[in-house]
Amino acid sequence: MPLFEEYSAGRDKHLVIVDVQKEFDRWMPKDFIRRVHEYAGGFPNVYQIWDANRADGPSETFPNQKRIAPKRYGYDLRRDEIPWHFDRGVQSELNSDFEKSNFTDENGRRKAYRTRDGLLMQFVGKSHKFFMAEKEMQEMFDYFKTLKDGVTLCGGADGECLADVEAMLEYYGIPYDLDRNFVYSS
Repeated sequence: MPLFEEYSAGRDKHLVIVDVQKEFDRWMPKDFIRRVHEYAGGFPNVYQIWDANRADGPSETFPNQKRIAPKRYGYDLRRDEIPWHFDRGVQSELNSDFEKSNFTDENGRRKAYRTRDGLLMQFVGKSHKFFMAEKEMQEMFDYFKTLKDGVTLCGGADGECLADVEAMLEYYGIPYDLDRNFVYSS
């Protein structure tokens, strides 16, 4: 079976669910998980990004789910940690960005920095200052880039983990719609 199955593009065809799992149900509105299951049933292609800090695997399997990717929440990168994670060229760029307190490129987009392990650490600047995207998520986003119309995004938590995924979608240049009817906050 291929990494991703081929389907026709369109935001109405691809749903990305972020952190809708039992570990966070105390922050979700009543029946939120059940409603997201029903919502997912309306999309032929569902992708789940789950919080791997609080669980060993996702607590839910949604209808039409094609792929899952773990996500570890925000990272507060300190300057003294830069040599641990990055090669010299990236270290130089990051040190310069820290000096200027500017982590955006010339187009105003938030920057991402490649670690020695091939992961992407991106500046988010919200509740989570930085976010580390692991290989499974990068593969998923590489696929999303091939979809001309992008994806629909839902889940939570608004301003936290959801903001991490939104920042990464923007970094990859993936158009998305955030369905606020299916977003929870912490």
